[in-house]
Amino acid sequence: MVIRPYPTERGHPPGGACRFALAFGLLLSGTVQLLAGEVWSEILSTPEDEKAGEPILDIVAFDGRLYLRQLRKPGPAAILSLSPKEDMAVEKAAVELKTESSGLGLFRVLDGKLHIPDAGPPAKTPGGYYVSAGGGRWERVSVGDEPACFYDIASFDGKLFLAGNGRRGALVCSSRDGGKSWEMTWLNAEAARWSPRASHLLTVGKELFVMAAREVDKAAAATNTVAPIAWGAWYLLSYFPAGSDRGLYFDGPPRPVLALREIAPGTSIASPGFFLGSDAPFRDGVVYVVLSSDGTARDSKGGLFYAVPKDVPAAGGRILAGRRIPKMDLARAVKVEKGTCYVLLAENASTEAQVMASRDLETWQTIFDGKLPSQAVSLGVADGACYLGLLDGAVGCVTE
Repeated sequence: MVIRPYPTERGHPPGGACRFALAFGLLLSGTVQLLAGEVWSEILSTPEDEKAGEPILDIVAFDGRLYLRQLRKPGPAAILSLSPKEDMAVEKAAVELKTESSGLGLFRVLDGKLHIPDAGPPAKTPGGYYVSAGGGRWERVSVGDEPACFYDIASFDGKLFLAGNGRRGALVCSSRDGGKSWEMTWLNAEAARWSPRASHLLTVGKELFVMAAREVDKAAAATNTVAPIAWGAWYLLSYFPAGSDRGLYFDGPPRPVLALREIAPGTSIASPGFFLGSDAPFRDGVVYVVLSSDGTARDSKGGLFYAVPKDVPAAGGRILAGRRIPKMDLARAVKVEKGTCYVLLAENASTEAQVMASRDLETWQTIFDGKLPSQAVSLGVADGACYLGLLDGAVGCVTE
């Protein structure tokens, strides 16, 4: 396997180029042969008006290009993409759209189009999302007529769903007609009584789940406005198209700590500051990891998890029952392509990384095992090739 770089941050001028010798591994007869001499060059950059060195939080393959989600930064956000070359030549990241938004949500390919929620629209601007059918052409679709921020988007049961927040707290919007009209559901009136925002949507087979943040009292003392921290930092709600037994569209336990312990056993997911990272449908369930902070660090108690829906009355109804995948404790990103699960393994504050692949979550193949110029924080997969996003804003490709 060979790793080749796609720098996306401005480097030194050509006369004083900063280069690093990068060893790469070649898998031969079950052994890894290390070869020296591959060069990492930082002489190309994103367009000059883009801030350099932003960590790459996700890489999404779409329409023959790689779309880069960067850590939120001050100023308008741009939608950036790279075109993978057959010769792996280094190139600049293209700005496909300069938005007026201060942040972008999770990138999702739904129904053959790339969707990006608007996580920071200008003041007094209705919430919305960006959508592209390819070719670098983008459209912003407004959702409702009042200001809102959206962080995730999903397609389920013939509807498009957005999770976010507005003037009344956590919000889920849905549309059955392709975004022409919208139904707004405020989760504070549902089962997420003390939620400021809905952050994550999980589609698992015939089920849809939403994770909504809980306001918690760090002193663990309940008041009339804040619930105790011991109840968990997230609500995990199930979607009921016809309404639950309580007449709610999004229902779940008011004290979700038991459900959180089920979704990611042994992790810190029930504590403030931790959240589900990258996720992907796999077989009859979903695979995911647990991250912390701004998304550049993995939960030290985390790993790779696989979950399926389960009815557990003691936990408050329908939940996601997760199991830890052995030997994947350093997992920080996961992707699924054509039935194969790809996982990035990397410890916090380390430049060493592994990329593993499996079709059954039991037998794993090593795609890459080596040291990088910077810490790996994200993973993308396109036509069997794996791409690594680094903390310093660079992107590299692993090819067979």
